[in-house]
Amino acid sequence: MKELLRVRHEFKYVLPLPLAETVKSRLSALLSFDSHYADGIYNVRSVYLDDMVSSAYYEKSAGVEKRQKIRVRYYDLDTSYIILEKKIKKGDLIMKRSSVIDEKVALSVVSGNYEPLLFSEDPFLRELYGELVAERYVPAVGVDYMRTAYVMPGTDIRITVDEKVAAFPPSDGFRHFDPPMISASAETAVLEVKYGQYFPTFIISALDGIPLRREAFSKFAICRDLMRDTEV
Repeated sequence: MKELLRVRHEFKYVLPLPLAETVKSRLSALLSFDSHYADGIYNVRSVYLDDMVSSAYYEKSAGVEKRQKIRVRYYDLDTSYIILEKKIKKGDLIMKRSSVIDEKVALSVVSGNYEPLLFSEDPFLRELYGELVAERYVPAVGVDYMRTAYVMPGTDIRITVDEKVAAFPPSDGFRHFDPPMISASAETAVLEVKYGQYFPTFIISALDGIPLRREAFSKFAICRDLMRDTEV
């Protein structure tokens, strides 16, 4: 059976923290929090993989229209639910493919050993194994942040505000709940808007008057820069 991928638009805006609080206040009056978290706030921790020539990093920096990122991710420091994900971006459109992996497999992947994926029953993980090995992927950087997530029930509309973005060594992400962190955006937040075909005008009206500055902001790229700056 052919895999069906959900395609959504994605737009990002960088906000100073006081303005982010205003945005969150207005969104809270209109939308629901992510149902997985009572107050909509949770931690996101990822380890990104990149090939030996850092294609994901340089393609992002160059603004290449079609590019991808591969990452291992978990939420609120709960290693009982970990996903291995490929995010594909073409212009303003994004697609994601992901599978759940256990902590043992995650530890192997973030250490650069992808062999457990080869023996998975999941076709996507086996496919990803071939790509990771053929393109010589390595763990590149860890990214940590706090997210406030809003959804519109019955739709695929999702709006998030990410704060306290920090970088950490990729090998530390699953071995330590409190790895050494380097702050990436202490004074700013990132507003991300995702939707399929329809985005309601009442949300646009609610944010009217707020000076939103659209940017091609990448937590991955910024954290890569930070970790490189600390290398001796």
